[in-house]
Parts: sequence; structure tokens; C-alpha cells
Amino acid sequence: MPITLTTKTSKRITVKDVPFASGGEGAVHEITASADYSGHCVKLYSQQFRDGARETKIQFMASNPPPEIKTHLYIICWPLEAVYRNGQFAGFVMPLAYADSLQLYEFCVPRFSKRVPLVWQQTYDRSSSKGVESRFKLCVNIASAISAIHGAGGPGLNAYVLVDLKPQNILVTGDGRVSLIDMDSIQIATALGGVFPAQVATLEYVPAEGNYLNLGKDLIPETWDRFSLAVVLYEVLFGVHPYAASFQGQYQNSNSIAESISNGLFVFGAKRSYVFSKATLHDNFGRIPASLQNLFVRAFDGGPVDTRPNASEWGGTFYGELTNGPTKPGAITRPTQAFQFTAPPPNTPAAKQASAQSLAKPPVRSGRGLVVAICIIFVLILILKACSQGAKSVSMAVGNLLGASNAERVQRCWLSNAAADQTDVNVRVDCDTRDCAQDPLTKAGSLPNNTPVLLYSRRKSASGGRFTWVQIKIEQTGQTVWVASSKLRCE
Repeated sequence: MPITLTTKTSKRITVKDVPFASGGEGAVHEITASADYSGHCVKLYSQQFRDGARETKIQFMASNPPPEIKTHLYIICWPLEAVYRNGQFAGFVMPLAYADSLQLYEFCVPRFSKRVPLVWQQTYDRSSSKGVESRFKLCVNIASAISAIHGAGGPGLNAYVLVDLKPQNILVTGDGRVSLIDMDSIQIATALGGVFPAQVATLEYVPAEGNYLNLGKDLIPETWDRFSLAVVLYEVLFGVHPYAASFQGQYQNSNSIAESISNGLFVFGAKRSYVFSKATLHDNFGRIPASLQNLFVRAFDGGPVDTRPNASEWGGTFYGELTNGPTKPGAITRPTQAFQFTAPPPNTPAAKQASAQSLAKPPVRSGRGLVVAICIIFVLILILKACSQGAKSVSMAVGNLLGASNAERVQRCWLSNAAADQTDVNVRVDCDTRDCAQDPLTKAGSLPNNTPVLLYSRRKSASGGRFTWVQIKIEQTGQTVWVASSKLRCE
């Protein structure tokens, strides 16, 4: 049954009762009847989030939008007017994202998922010069949209910081136009000294200074977004996080992206000598122009945070490399130089090896080395003995050996939620019991459908549990989480 809403100025809006998208705080509904808001939609908060502080923030945002929230390159899905249901605050009206958009996350992984149209895959193919050119153009448009938000602030003005800038909050069309979503979660420092804080950030996009800044209490500087933007652009270009690697020496226990960021372990930074193993996708860094390489080094390894390149500089540099002309952001029409990345083709042993390579850890230099050597000799003796007993015995011996090391094998999978109204898959972190759902200390979260993961061990649920809980490693970030086995699709 349609839902009837009103605005503060008594405008009447009717929306569908079934949302077309949902998230942690609410759901987005299509407008079916409105005299003023064609091409818009409504976000309705869940009941627990319909509080006075949120209403005040939405009303402020509606009265203070950036100068340009919609151009031919981007749409900023900014709250335009608060809406009420039965006289109570319920949500807000915002522009619709471009039709037929997908999450930018689809462009930030080593290969596209099957849900991405084939023509898109060809347009953005990293192994072709056309594909790299298309990705450069996409980076220009992303930078332009972010620059429009940051540029709206200044001395004596309101200052906007996204804080949770990540690929999941950016939508992309096949021709590279972008939509910024989840704008109601940003931090706003008002010209009068007040602050509407951000409450959420994603660790893989948080700079090192995030270790001592307190979300919700401390004022987050715009330089935080500069780091996040650089990570997003690196992932768009190369399909891997700039801190995704395994390390040796004093950093050999840096096991997560967040730890590596805190330790300053950009794979091409000053501490690159500590990199033990990294995905071959990183090698394409050497194939982009020096101007872009320098921006990435400044963003991740350049000293004071205010020296990080801002969105305008990123857009101008990408534009300049595409056009070999004036470096100013805008639509790209002229062809690029023949930049071309190399990468293993999908679904080949080489591709699987590249995906698993970043999980390799440096050898621990201790007495275990002798044990490993003895085990290898023992295995060889078993195989030789099996050979003397015939091919059948060899097969049995090898089968037993593989079974014994089954927990160490890596299988490439994707998160998959078959529910029609769900775009995310629930995961758990820090699970220390056999049934993650019953672990009081575990942390719940979610990841998008089709997130590439690596499966390397299984753990059954406790008696009476509904699922087999599976320990997986997120391919892009290296983070280990737990997920129900029914939510995996594997090769």
C-alpha cells in the first residue's frame, strides 16, 4: 500500500511501500506522486533513527546544499527537504542516482562479477588502452564530484567532510557518470561553529590519524577524505588496495589493511623494503604516468597530511594525462595515450595465483624451519615408497597428503545473497566460538554481494546451529571474517 508523506511546507508526496534499496539506517523508496519531485526519491529512516538530532541535520543540509549537486558528470544525492509521516519526522527527499548504475566497488576488484554487463567489462578492461582511458575518465568524474563538496566550504562557510568515502557509496553508469550516495552521514562544520558529526567510517579507507581521532566527538579534517579518495582511485586503476600485501621483518605481523595503514606500509612507499609478497596487480603502478605515481606517493607516504593531493588536483592531473593539454577537470573527449596494464586473464591458474599471492606470509626464522625440512623429506620418502607399489598407491598417498593439508588450500569464492531485496551479505568479525551467531564478543557487519573472497578453512556451528560458519579472507583488503556457508558461491 502506498505511503503518504508531507514536507515541512505541506507538500504531499506518495511513495511505494516496498523500497528499491536498503541500508543500515533505513530504506529508499520510489516516488509515485509528487508535483515537485519528479526524478527524486525518498529515504525513510528506521524507527530508531528518527530522532531530533537527525531531523535538525537534514533540515540544515536542505538549506545549505553545495552550489552544484547535479551536472552532466555527476549527481550528489543531497537531502533537499525533510519529510514527515503522521506529523513525525521520517526521512528526506533526494535526487535519484543515474539509472542503470552499479556500485563503484564492481570496478575496484581484480575482475568484474557476472552482474556487470559485458559491454561495460569491455569498456573498462584494464588490459586494453581503451579500458585504461575509460578508467582515467571515471577517476576525473569521481574527483569532480568530491571536489564540488569540498569546494563548497571555506573560511566563514560551512565545511563538508564525507568521512566514510568508499566505493560502496559511489554509483557508476556504463559511460562513467557517478552518483554520490549516503550523503546524510557526512560531517558538517557550520559557519557558526557548530558540528554535525559523522558516526561511521570504514577502516580500510581511514588514514593513520584515525587512530587518535574520535568519530562523533573530534572534528575530522578534510585531509581525511583526501586519503580515502586516493585509496578509491588506486583501487579503480589496479583492482587492489594500496596497502594489500604481506610483510616481513618488524612488520611481519601486520595482518590487516588497517594495521598496514597505521604502520605506513604503502607498497611503493618508504617502507617498501618490508614487502614480502604482493599481488601482481600492483605491478601496473609502474605503467601509469609519473605525475599520477607522485600523487599516490604524496597521498600515502608524503609526510604532513595537508600535502596530500586534494580532489581538484587529482581531477586536473588525470585530465591532463588524458588530453595532454590544460589540466582542468571536465568531460573528456580527446583520446588518451596508449596506457595499457597487464594482468592475468580471469579464470586461469595465473589469475588464481595472483589472487592468492597477497596472502603469503614471510617465513618465520626459527627452529620450525628444521621441522619443515624434515617433513618434506618424510613426504618424499612416502611418495617414493608409493611409487614402488604402483600408480594406484601413488594416487592414494597423494590423496592422503592433500587431505592432511586441506585446511591450507585456498579456494576463490564470491559472497552471494539470493534474497531479492538484499544487496549485502552479513558477516562476523572476531568469532571465537563454533557458532559465530552465539558469540557475545563477535562484531556483526555486512559486505556487498559479489565481493571476491578466499576460502581457506571451515568451522562447523554448535549443536543446533542453523549454518556452517566459514572463515574467509576478503580478497581486496586481506581482512579475515566469518560468513554462513550458504552465502558463498565458489569456483
